[in-house]
Amino acid sequence: MLEIKHVNKTYGAVAALRGVSLSLAVGEITALLGANGSGKSTLVKILGGSVKEDSGEIYIGGKRVHINGSGSARANRISAAYQELSLIPRMTVIENIMLGHYVKNKFGRIDIQKNRECAASIFAELGVECDLDAYPQDLAPSARSIVEIVKAVSWNPGVLLLDEVTAALHHDEAERLFAFMRTLAGRGVSIVMVTHRLGEIYQVAGRAVILRNGEVAADTPLESCDIETVVYHMTGKIPETHKREAGGAARDDAVLEIKGMAVGDAVKDVSMTVNRGEIIGVGGLEGQGQSQFIRAVYGVERQTAGEMKIKGSPVRIHDASDAVRRGIGFVSGDRNRESIFPIMSIRENLYSAKMSYGGMFGFISEGRMRSSAQKIVDDYGIKIGRVTDPISSLSGGNQQKVVFGRWILVTPDILLLDDPTKGVDVAARRELHNFLKDAADKGMTVIISSSDNDELLEISERIYVFYEGKIYGVLAGDDKTEEKLISAMMGL
Repeated sequence: MLEIKHVNKTYGAVAALRGVSLSLAVGEITALLGANGSGKSTLVKILGGSVKEDSGEIYIGGKRVHINGSGSARANRISAAYQELSLIPRMTVIENIMLGHYVKNKFGRIDIQKNRECAASIFAELGVECDLDAYPQDLAPSARSIVEIVKAVSWNPGVLLLDEVTAALHHDEAERLFAFMRTLAGRGVSIVMVTHRLGEIYQVAGRAVILRNGEVAADTPLESCDIETVVYHMTGKIPETHKREAGGAARDDAVLEIKGMAVGDAVKDVSMTVNRGEIIGVGGLEGQGQSQFIRAVYGVERQTAGEMKIKGSPVRIHDASDAVRRGIGFVSGDRNRESIFPIMSIRENLYSAKMSYGGMFGFISEGRMRSSAQKIVDDYGIKIGRVTDPISSLSGGNQQKVVFGRWILVTPDILLLDDPTKGVDVAARRELHNFLKDAADKGMTVIISSSDNDELLEISERIYVFYEGKIYGVLAGDDKTEEKLISAMMGL
């Protein structure tokens, strides 16, 4: 049905895919596996039309095809559902699903009833109820993922790509999806399933294609390949088990103590103690609750259960400004949406956290703002023209240095970071790590969530590994190895 030959893709100096070849038979369900950065999402995006390969060939039914966008992918009966979701928030569920291929009547007008019947029939096969007139932004994350799947299936594909779609699904929803996948496979649909939940693949897939560093490390029937062997092919190393621990050891210099924290269904019964000057890592596969945990500590996600103490005193953080007043800072990896003020100057961005301490009507000295901003720029080597230039004039790495510098000015007791070096080059990342180490040496407590395992292993004293919203294990000392980290991330 589908054959890929010698596909290559690079991003600058990084080779995302190197000579990848694989084939799918009609009605086959194949698991596409790999650690973070292995190239699996790039391959799915090439097949789905959102990324163009540099070289290589793609064949469908023995005929070579050229996929130049999502439209041409669908024209070749390839459809994709992504974890990031392609839904438009302010269009209804039915509009999102049928957009681009509405059923029309003989007069060329959209047949509303037939479109609703088409979508409803797919939901019924999935065993899921959904309000077709609801907006995706008002749905739970699991419901949005199901809508994304229904949207992909509505194109009647011959090849269905499912990229981490089970990450937001509850167990019963995932079970219904697997049953639906078997039904589709029985009709001749070839399915590629990307997942980090290795236990799932044995329930539904017959074969695994495993990528490592952009290359096919293994292509194997799952009946003859256990989970430990899969992890070996993903990492090149034999997986190790690790000791499960309840949390960090309390000391007299504890700065942050959390007991039994819950954030809706995303975070469940999380406890930890973090001490002055520590750099603590938070790891896990995408969608396991790390981000919600970080944001709940900062007050932008609602904590639904549990207790939190700062320097021994019980606190309840209501919002970001409350967190800042209590000595907590936050750096997001999504700079454009959550960290920078793009139309403001470098100086204003650097001084923005400091402003929150002065109150709405506090006096701000232009001279002090200018000199403080310039000192941060000079001390940390931020490459700028003038501090009065807009922050949008800087590279991504230098923008993130400005965000880090913002908190150096304030010197919070606790600095929270959610994937802060995402999209930052290696040299800038090293400098950002130096920011954190320097701050920790001066007594700041750092908690960093990262999707980059190497980063967590390099910078963290302890790593709390999240799995299904809970802390599955804590890695420290000799247990802090790549093999044990990956095993814990996968719930092994």
